[in-house]
Amino acid sequence: MKKYMSEGAAKALIEQFAKKQWDGDYPCPRCGRPVMESDPVRNALSRRLNVYICDECGMMEAFEDKPGAPKTSLSAWAITKEPARWEVQPPKLRLRLVGRDSWSRPVYECEGRLYVDIDPRADRRPDICTKQGNSFGGEPCDPIPDWMEVEFIPRRDTW
Repeated sequence: MKKYMSEGAAKALIEQFAKKQWDGDYPCPRCGRPVMESDPVRNALSRRLNVYICDECGMMEAFEDKPGAPKTSLSAWAITKEPARWEVQPPKLRLRLVGRDSWSRPVYECEGRLYVDIDPRADRRPDICTKQGNSFGGEPCDPIPDWMEVEFIPRRDTW
């Protein structure tokens, strides 16, 4: 499954939702299915964060706690893919300019992850992708989702 958010950003988004979970009926933040009971405490409490998830996801987290079992990362939760369904705002992707790659494309860094603007023309919308293997010389890899807000520090480097 593609990871669009860092674990830190996903954690902040889920914690933001947990504070408002009592205010309405929402789908399960982990799987995205509309199977949650209207009273959050009638659902499973996540073993990863203080947020309620559906019973099936609660059972999956219990299985994931077995020694050697792979754990689903927070960035793979449904809420991180479509935060608007849960009426939360994702954190901004704050990109700090670190230089230009061999194709003269600006390379940025955020929380240890490298990103590249693959079409840095000033009259175009930024087209940001991760760098393959998180390597400065790596090829553009996964694009960030359209809903993600980007802030360039100190500014966007354009051609």
